[in-house]
Amino acid sequence: MPMLIRLAFRNARRNVRRTLLTAATVLIGTALVTLATAWLDGIFGFMMNAMADVYGHVRLVDSDFLAREELAPMYENIPESDRAVQAAKEIPGVTGAYPRITTGALMAKGEELGEDFGLVVGASQDWYDERLHGADHIIEGRWLSGEKDEVVLGRKLAGQLDIAVGEELLLLGQTQYGSMSDLAPTVVGIVSADAMVDNQAYITLDDARWMLDMGEGALEVLVYAESKEAETLAPIVAALGADPRLDGITPQAWSSREPLPTMMPMVDGMSAFIASLVLFITSLAIFNTMTMSVMERTGEIGVMRAMGLSRLGAVALFAVEALLIGVIGGIGGAVLGGSAGMYLEIVGVTLDEQLLDQMAQAYPMKQTFYADVNAGNLTTAVVLGVCIAFVGALLPAWRASRIQPVTAMKARR
Repeated sequence: MPMLIRLAFRNARRNVRRTLLTAATVLIGTALVTLATAWLDGIFGFMMNAMADVYGHVRLVDSDFLAREELAPMYENIPESDRAVQAAKEIPGVTGAYPRITTGALMAKGEELGEDFGLVVGASQDWYDERLHGADHIIEGRWLSGEKDEVVLGRKLAGQLDIAVGEELLLLGQTQYGSMSDLAPTVVGIVSADAMVDNQAYITLDDARWMLDMGEGALEVLVYAESKEAETLAPIVAALGADPRLDGITPQAWSSREPLPTMMPMVDGMSAFIASLVLFITSLAIFNTMTMSVMERTGEIGVMRAMGLSRLGAVALFAVEALLIGVIGGIGGAVLGGSAGMYLEIVGVTLDEQLLDQMAQAYPMKQTFYADVNAGNLTTAVVLGVCIAFVGALLPAWRASRIQPVTAMKARR
């Protein structure tokens, strides 16, 4: 093996220009993969973390509500939400449990209703403070004090309604039984954080219960754990499902809620497609280099074969040469792509506000996206560089192993 490595180094130095060109091709390819995966990790990683914070690591909902959630059956709620909250808090690893209600309502400034429809969130003051961090995102006025008939509006929703702090907002919705219900809170604050927060209205849990005639109930109970990872949540979900106090209530981990089950295969597919495309293109460069090397050294290969070099040794000779180029290109690509990713991690890319509105209003998406450079995508770049080199060298190396010593020495190459 030491001899093969020395020969590989020697062969790589024979045509420095071609070797550097091939290494540069691998470098650019792996740099693009590093940057692309860092960008995807940044965008979707932020979205998943934000969704877990907003939607709960685990949520408890009525089993019938879960089966027909698209129809928003408000009467399929948790009537004694405090009991569910207490049951969740008793499970080891749970750090908090909060009741929450979300419902749609027509909204208007004054007494005349228009066609403005928005989502109203009613939650405990603890959830607003500890999970939404609502007070940190106030741009006008203040956050909810816990008193009745107060509302905080998202910035875009407030602009759509043309309403300011101190004015009265009319909310017209329905009780859980289908009858009309209205609420006329005063706007005490305007908040701005992301596409979802900016398009919602926030009221106290008691006001939401009164509006939906839900008594002491809640539409869902959001449960938070020490970690949102699957191995941490699995025993918590199992314990919640086995608790007799939660009969008829289904625990659901955040990662099993739409759109994540649909989104994750798409993200993985995008990453695999980018890596495969780069692998294919840069493998062609390695293939070209190794093929030219085999043609130039046909006679030399014949002499080494005559001196006892096995077919496997011939394959290994060219494979090691290609792997050396791949390691150099892979490390260089990781450095180059990681540097570009670090820049995007600090500066980010800001989307047009209208484009963001068109992309999503139901998910916590910020206007500025940041990359996420981590050990995973840097390691992937180096490994990909080595794989590129190995795949590209396979066919030329196999051809080298098929060269017959007598034929090769007659070729005089």
